[in-house]
This record gives sequence, structure tokens and C-alpha cells, in this order.
Amino acid sequence: MKKALLTLSFIFSCLSAFPQAKGFYTEIKDPEGKSWRVGDVIETENGFLFSLRDKSAAIMESKMVKMSLEGVLLDEISLASVDTIVNLCNLFPFSDDSDFVVGLGVCIPPNDSALLLRLCFDGELNQLSRSLSPLPSPDHIGYWLDDYRFLQAEDGYYAVLTYKGSPKQEMKLCKLSDGGFVTQTTRIGDTLVYYVASLFHVHDALERIGVFAAKQIPSLNVTSCVLLFDSDLQLINNCNITNWYEDDGLVNIYESLSLYNSTMCPSPDGGYYISSRLDESALAGTTIIHDQSSVLAKMDSAFQFCPQYCVLGQLNDTVEAPSFYRSVDVNDEGQVYQCSMQNLNYGSWPYGNNGTHLVVTKTDTDLNIVWQKRFLKDGNIYSAFQTIATSDGGCLILGNVYDHNSELRQDVFALKINADGTVGVKEQEENMAFVYPNPAKDVIRIGGIEAKETQVYNTLGQRVMSFCGNEASVGDLSVGVYLLKVSDSEGAVQVLRFVVDR
Repeated sequence: MKKALLTLSFIFSCLSAFPQAKGFYTEIKDPEGKSWRVGDVIETENGFLFSLRDKSAAIMESKMVKMSLEGVLLDEISLASVDTIVNLCNLFPFSDDSDFVVGLGVCIPPNDSALLLRLCFDGELNQLSRSLSPLPSPDHIGYWLDDYRFLQAEDGYYAVLTYKGSPKQEMKLCKLSDGGFVTQTTRIGDTLVYYVASLFHVHDALERIGVFAAKQIPSLNVTSCVLLFDSDLQLINNCNITNWYEDDGLVNIYESLSLYNSTMCPSPDGGYYISSRLDESALAGTTIIHDQSSVLAKMDSAFQFCPQYCVLGQLNDTVEAPSFYRSVDVNDEGQVYQCSMQNLNYGSWPYGNNGTHLVVTKTDTDLNIVWQKRFLKDGNIYSAFQTIATSDGGCLILGNVYDHNSELRQDVFALKINADGTVGVKEQEENMAFVYPNPAKDVIRIGGIEAKETQVYNTLGQRVMSFCGNEASVGDLSVGVYLLKVSDSEGAVQVLRFVVDR
């Protein structure tokens, strides 16, 4: 049954002087003090629909919320149930009608068996259908369903189910009918992976799917892999990602830290994008001991790294990790959006005294940066969960915000960014410097700010060159990793990294 709008109080901000701007920032505060966690979000013809989950209740509750294109909250519907724990996870368009949405979730009745919940809504949040169907049971006694990933197919859905227990976990890949019933199941071998980051469609006519997963083979520098399955769930290839690891021969070591925040998605030209994070060792000549950066990389159709990649984190002053669940998305024109969470203090990540803010990067299909900006740098803690490219060329980010000045109350925020990187509220956005091309051969350019002076350092902390303005030749530099210390006209300094590779 629908609740009245009075159950929500919200903050809506927009720049009224420029009505053509569609950026907005909206917060959702629950008057009952419930802590809602963002599930999924989907764009419709008239706005956005998203799901929320309340893990603070004795019986887990989910709800659907409708938001206009201007960020106004219009309606919501509760999915509370007295006999099941409802955890609504993913939203998908229903067939070719963008005004109808299918929601997939998991229900855990008192007997701990897992059920798949399938709901169908129209654009007004009217529930058109509801079905419950059993999910496969774990092979081992005492194991329970801990994590799940869903992917829409032409005639149904795929799911990866992770069952947790002792001494290890088990994973199952399932094929579901359009009505949500399990039609096929296969077990992913324990020796292949230990965590699944995402499911995606493979670029070919064979209806194959890919599983982007964590894998640990230290002797081969393998930290992740792609498992390819055919439409009958038969494993046909296991592609190890072996060069995710870099060692420049001096003191910098970059390696995959975790796939917990990672995503792989197809690119329009037949390749694939990876959004993940790197763990970095100390840099010689600096006082930083440890750092962590977001990375956006591109792979070809054979899942080999392309020359295009960019490490997006700000070295020496921040810790950065991609947003949870979905950190990267691509629009119809091939433009890429990635969202990361950034903290100024590594030792207290993610709940530092300085709070966290968001870093959003827009690139073209070859990962050349169009713009990169910080948002919501106000001292609160922002955890981004979903990033989607929107039909107007911008993006929408959904997540949770914690207020340092209260009792760490968890509210929901929606940040809509225009194609040019504006929101409509000046104090909520900040330009960031970026270097391109990266890797570079002969010339580098500084984008995002008006650079006054730039110092270039090698990984030993030695200054090797300096220049004024936004462009310089690096033809005399040796192949390797370098740091840029960029100052603008107001004296603000940003530290960037770039690679010379010929």
C-alpha cells in the first residue's frame, strides 16, 4: 500500500536563474529515523525510480521511490512483509516499454530458505504483478545466501548466488525465466574465484555472459579474472587478468586491492571497461606511507588491457575508492562516467574527521578525460552506491550520507550532474586538474584548471622539469611514472600522476 508523501521530508536545491539546467541535489530523511540503504536506480521517461532497503528493522523492509527529472520526490511504495525479509536488489526495464519496471529481490522466510521475489511496476508505482520462487539451496549444511548479482537477458535473467559458511563459500550461476523461476544452475568451482564483482553481456552473437571475479594467484600476479559462460551455463573460457599489477622497478608498486567496489561493463566499440581500485606503496622522497586510488581501464575483446587507462586518484593527499555496486556507466554516445569516494585521511577510511566527498570523471570512449570534479566536500560522509549515465548526457549518483554533527544518521542522497559537469548549486562542485593524454608520448596537457606553474618529479622524488601554462613537451623524459605538482593562479596545488610510454 502506498504511503503518503508526508512520510518523507526532503531537501531540494536547484538554480532557479537557469531553468534549463537539470542538475540537482536531493536528500531523503526518514522521519522515523530508519536508515535506508540504496539498492538500485533506473531512468524512466518521466524521471527516476529507485529501491531502498532498511536493514535496521527487525524484519528487513524495502521500498520503491519515484523522483522527477528535477529531483522532486513524487511517491513511494512500501514492500514490507510480515512473513518474509524483503531485500530488493536490482531494477530492470520491462521489455521495450521504458515506463514499466521489473524489480528482483531476495526474501528470507523464518526457515532461512531463499526465495526470489519478482515485482512489476508501472511508472506510477502501481504493482502489476508479484511472484515468489525458490532459489537453489547450498550444497553444504550451515551455509546461507550472502550475496547475489543479477543480469537481464532477452528471455529472462542470470544470477550469481554466493553462499557463505565455514570453512569456505560456494557460488552458483543460475538462469532464470522471465517470470523469475530458476531453469538451470551450475556451480562455479571453488578454485576459480572467491568473490564476484559483476555480471555482464559479452560482445558476440553467441549470447555469452561474463563473470568479473576476484582470483588470487600471487606467483603469476593474477588478482582477477573473467569467466565466460554460454547460454547453457557451460564454462567456455577463463581469462586471467595478469597485468593488473605494476612495478616500476624502483619503489612504487600498484596492485589490485579488492574487487568489492569494482565493475566491468561493455564499451560501445567491442571492448570492456573496468572500474576498480589500486593499492599503492610509499613514494620515495615523500612522507606518504600508503595510498589508494581509483582506476578506470579499458580491455579489448579478448580481455587484454588496451593502452588506454587512467589512474584517477589524487596521490599524496587522499584515499579513493570507486562507488559500491555500480561505479561506472556508459551512455549511448560512448561517454563514460565513473564515481569514486575520496577521503583526506587514509588511517580513518571511510569515516575520517574530514568526511568523504565524491570525485566524478567523464571520459570519451578511449578514456580521454572530458572533465573531473569534486562534489559535496562539506565534511559529511558520502557513500556512493549507484552511478548511471542519463539520457540527457549527464549522470545520476545515488548513495548514503552520514552527518558528523548528529548520531551518524544514514540518509539517502541523489546527485544529478549535467553533461558539462555542473549541478546548479555552485558550492557543491569543484574543478579538478587532470593530465592527458595519459599515458603520454611527446606532449602532456593540464585540463580542468588554469595552470600557472607545474613541477615534474620522478619516483625518486627528484624534480626533472618544470613548465608554465597548460601544455608541455615530455619528449626528453624516459619511459616511466612521473608526478605533476600543479599550481593555479590562486596558489592551490594538486598532485597528479602520468605515465610516459612509447
